[in-house]
Amino acid sequence: MTSLTIYTSPAGERQVRTWCRDRLGSWAPRHRTHTLETGSGATTVVTAGQGPGVLLLPGTNFCAATLLEVADALVPDHQVIMAGQIGFLRPSPEVPVIWGG
Repeated sequence: MTSLTIYTSPAGERQVRTWCRDRLGSWAPRHRTHTLETGSGATTVVTAGQGPGVLLLPGTNFCAATLLEVADALVPDHQVIMAGQIGFLRPSPEVPVIWGG
């Protein structure tokens, strides 16, 4: 079974993942990052803030690291939950993708 991916090379995948990890790591608001298993594979989930919850789902080929400006605007009054798998992976074309990240 071949995994589908947006990455054109292993080096490109490492570069994008490093950028995302560094960007999330330097994000100023206090936040937590953890991994959640889904039907489409492992997904990184980032949470920050307190208050009514807001779920940010990045579109295809995006991730939580690309939503930080939006999250910054919401964090003062909301709990922000960002589901942001880095890349677009699924085990086969038969597995539905609910969101892209």
